[in-house]
Amino acid sequence: MSASGDLQKMIFHVLKPGYNDEYKDFVRLSPNRAKAFPECPRCHCRIGPWEWLRPFRVKTTKSRCFGDLFTDKMVLTVSQGFREAAVAAQLKGLSFWDDHLEVYRSGSALFSQAPTYHVVHRNYSFTRIDPSGSGLVVQELVGCEHCNVMTRARVERLVIDELTWNGDDIFWPTGLYGACVVTSRFVEVVAQGSFANFTFIHQDEYVEDWQQGFFGSRSELNGK
Repeated sequence: MSASGDLQKMIFHVLKPGYNDEYKDFVRLSPNRAKAFPECPRCHCRIGPWEWLRPFRVKTTKSRCFGDLFTDKMVLTVSQGFREAAVAAQLKGLSFWDDHLEVYRSGSALFSQAPTYHVVHRNYSFTRIDPSGSGLVVQELVGCEHCNVMTRARVERLVIDELTWNGDDIFWPTGLYGACVVTSRFVEVVAQGSFANFTFIHQDEYVEDWQQGFFGSRSELNGK
């Protein structure tokens, strides 16, 4: 891919990790999953979680579902409205399973008032972070130079190595296992549609400090 001026101006954001209360109400009822983890084609190191397979069924104890993003952090599901907006905006790297989410109340009753949610299919790429620009402190390199899977001690900010970025608007970069990264185009679609329950951390604000067990925004870390 070319290092065009547009790519150099791209701003990235991290979709805020979901350990807040609103994310704890997403309990998967159907345990079906792929037989193996996604892995690096070179060293066979694990590069992501097991993929959830249909049927897509979750339980909620609340009287409502959560806006246009409903997730337990590992699985992302989005509303019909957001899906339509994302498709119209031609966001790259975002694809969906055909089956929609079945939401149940406590017990076994189907939650008939739940909006229609679609399960996002993870597309794995080998986009890398810039270790120097990100202030990355590596605890241990687990994978190879291709996948760059590692345990991290600290990250000072998010800087993507754009020469390795394929243009996707949503991706899980190697070297930053567990973090879902989106482009400013993705954020704009959310803002323009006033879609609820999406929280983003600007690339300059993203911090990880595993000595303190923290990953999130710099302002949150400073306020601890």
